[in-house]
Amino acid sequence: MILFNVTRNRQKSLIHWAKHHEIDFPSEPENLEKVTHLSLRFKGVEQLPREIKFLVNLEEIDASYNYISEIPWEFGALKKLKRINFSHNRLQDIPGVICKHTPLLSLNLEGNHIRKVPAIIANLINLETLNLAFNEIIEIPNEFKYLVSLKELDLAGNQLSELPSSFSKLPSLKEIKIWKNLFEQLPKELEKISTLTAIENEVDIDRLSKLFIESVKFDDVAAARKYLTLGADVNYRWEGYENQQFTTALFEAKSVEMVKFLLENGADVNIARIVKKSESFIFWESEKQETETFLTKKHSAEITRYLKSINLLED
Repeated sequence: MILFNVTRNRQKSLIHWAKHHEIDFPSEPENLEKVTHLSLRFKGVEQLPREIKFLVNLEEIDASYNYISEIPWEFGALKKLKRINFSHNRLQDIPGVICKHTPLLSLNLEGNHIRKVPAIIANLINLETLNLAFNEIIEIPNEFKYLVSLKELDLAGNQLSELPSSFSKLPSLKEIKIWKNLFEQLPKELEKISTLTAIENEVDIDRLSKLFIESVKFDDVAAARKYLTLGADVNYRWEGYENQQFTTALFEAKSVEMVKFLLENGADVNIARIVKKSESFIFWESEKQETETFLTKKHSAEITRYLKSINLLED
């Protein structure tokens, strides 16, 4: 009975953690086993609780755009995980506890601070999709060849100058992205992979610009600076973003530091977009739409004061 009560209390602490972060989650411990998909995207999570081990049937987790720097060893208890997304966090290496998930099919670690790929990644023999883009990776280990199921690999935006000779022995690789690395020419190892049908070596401005906008929304100036340096368009218009006509980085800025950074790098305050007005008190169809610019949209008091201080808004 004592063990049962301890377990139940720990399960309740997991539920409380999820509620604190406004995560869609069961409200009763007995329903934790029903969780197969978990989204923590943009939830301000700094660390995963050890109690996450109670999600024994979890198959997919999306923890992108948070502040996670390490993964607890209890994460290894989630034996049914097939898809893991820890992109745009604070990881400085690929956690060994993730590399022990042999059944894993998809792993996304884009936009962290990873410099080295560990040899233990060879355990992921069922992995089909791997995204390591926009990290700080300087080399790929020889053991990479043991990723025998790997079909799609994204290494864009790293610091690779060469690939190991064993890389050519990947038996299933079909698509690879390698742009914005330090290669002087197309690595010869790629020419030896008979299954390879697509090599993306041209910079994808659309992708960079969307990542740039997401980093602005996340209020990560360092990441925004990185994507801008890589070639993102500071005034890129993301059409249909979150049911809007479009958005730009400046429309998504939420801090004075970010606004200042964007303005210093040429963000246009006069770009106008159509916004729908409230249905209340509208008599004519033409009244349902109006335009807004960055300067006319509602801001926090801090941003408003800053814009007035640089004479972009009147007192």
